[in-house]
Amino acid sequence: MKSVLKRNRFSIDSCTNKHLRILNNMRHILVHVHNLQAITGYDDGLDPRQPSAMKCEKYSELLEVDLSGKRVGLLLEGFAGCEPDVQNIVGEAARKLGSLGVKVEEVSLPLHKNGVAIWTPIAMDGAYQCMVKGFGVGYMSKGYFNESLMNKLRESYALNIYKVSDPMKLMLMVGSYVEKNYGGRFYARAQNLSMQLTRAYDTLLKTYDALVMPTLPYKAPKLPSATSSVADRLKNALGMIQNTAPFDVSGHHAISINAGFSEQLPVGMQIGGARFADLTVLRFARAIEKLNN
Repeated sequence: MKSVLKRNRFSIDSCTNKHLRILNNMRHILVHVHNLQAITGYDDGLDPRQPSAMKCEKYSELLEVDLSGKRVGLLLEGFAGCEPDVQNIVGEAARKLGSLGVKVEEVSLPLHKNGVAIWTPIAMDGAYQCMVKGFGVGYMSKGYFNESLMNKLRESYALNIYKVSDPMKLMLMVGSYVEKNYGGRFYARAQNLSMQLTRAYDTLLKTYDALVMPTLPYKAPKLPSATSSVADRLKNALGMIQNTAPFDVSGHHAISINAGFSEQLPVGMQIGGARFADLTVLRFARAIEKLNN
């Protein structure tokens, strides 16, 4: 879950593209609630985005509440293109909330379909600037800079750049090509469009308390092997992000929990909520976990 985490630099693009997401992994959601409590809170200015007066609630004491009257939207664009069994399992699991008095209904946000396109320049160009030229931390921000990490990456890039993963090699090629031929044109456009995406989610989340969709468009895939082709490894890394990438760039909270199984493989449900609404998202995740059990 994207949250108010201490020393939160879980990012490939300095401060604008967050990838941190707590996964339930079929374990009790309360375990993750306690983990989240342990790492949230003001960090004495190490992360300048955190207000000094921020309040962090004790999630474990506030998790079990009456959800009647709440509203959950099944994001149609988030279900589109997913395997049929994945769509069915996630939809059925979410509709169980109706037994708790939650109104569950389908909603549409067409801009969600463009989320990956918005994310791509930010991820590719931003990662090139932050992870490579900025040695894993980047520039142009205040807060804590991990000097040892920056030094180690500088040394490693100089000695073993050919050993990086295939997705990073792709990022190196695309990032350097775009910088040489287009400068920051596409990065800037994507950042501007990300604000539209953020506002669109904000508007929808004024009506709905949470948005539900599959985490991945398919069941849990096999991990690549040593004999997998480059295309297969890239597909494994980047072919699953149609619903996670939009939330990475918008900054909205999201958690992935197990919605059920198909062919003995787990199917993930992503629950998204308003920014700084960690507790609301966790409450829905806990409710679905209990209903599934």
